[in-house]
Amino acid sequence: MGLIKKDRRREAFIQMLCQARNASAVGNWSEAIAGWEKVAKRDPENMIAKLEIARALRKTGKASESLKLIEELRRETHDNPEVLLAAVRLNQSVGNKTAAFDNVLLLLKQQESPKVLTLARDLAEDLSQFALAIDFHKRLAKREANLKHAEQLSELELKLLLADDSTKGDLSKLRDKLRSFVGSHENCASACMKLAEVE
Repeated sequence: MGLIKKDRRREAFIQMLCQARNASAVGNWSEAIAGWEKVAKRDPENMIAKLEIARALRKTGKASESLKLIEELRRETHDNPEVLLAAVRLNQSVGNKTAAFDNVLLLLKQQESPKVLTLARDLAEDLSQFALAIDFHKRLAKREANLKHAEQLSELELKLLLADDSTKGDLSKLRDKLRSFVGSHENCASACMKLAEVE
């Protein structure tokens, strides 16, 4: 009898999981939240249920509640990569690029994959940290073959050059730097256009 009861409880739990997943899959977020909350109540250690609740909360416009749950999860799981990635995505969605970048740096310490390096590069670029973006891009280029890597690197290097304070307000200095840049990056259309603009 004990085994039968245990088996029924397991089947009921699996059914609960399936219902919550189905609600998430079709975007029925209020039903998904209720389903995942049942799963989390039954299994308080279930990190996936909590992540799914956070995702559903974000989808229903409750970003602050979602972020609070993600921060709790970060403390509980000691910076689990899946939780950190969820924190990156959530912070990006609410426009908090600095917090997203902080989380991606923590994630990089654990997982230096092309996906994480791409996130790090893009966030560094968004935050105008072009030297860091270039570093992440070079690390990414070593890990995956992509014909666009050289073109993207040129664009990042141009942004770094244009952000240089030593050329602000000095068009002749900027022109000289752009001429030198175009000489070594002749296929960079943006640099040619910027040089023409300065000329």
